[in-house]
Amino acid sequence: MHKALTDAVDDGLLQSNPADRAKAPKPGRSSNRELRFWEPHQLARFLRHVQGTPLQPLWHLAAFTGMRRGELIGLRRGDID
Repeated sequence: MHKALTDAVDDGLLQSNPADRAKAPKPGRSSNRELRFWEPHQLARFLRHVQGTPLQPLWHLAAFTGMRRGELIGLRRGDID
């Protein structure tokens, strides 16, 4: 990404490279958070439980698209085909 932005500066498309201001992560620092997810049978049970509720479409969208919470909450009726 840094190279592509540098090329854009060289081509006159950008005045400066915003990646130059980014701070690199410190070595050896990583998230200690354990990934948690539902097994398929757990998801199926949950989806059966929410069947017929007003938020059922939202839960299905979340389950089958991998959208993040903020993306789901930010949706408006006009965003959905």
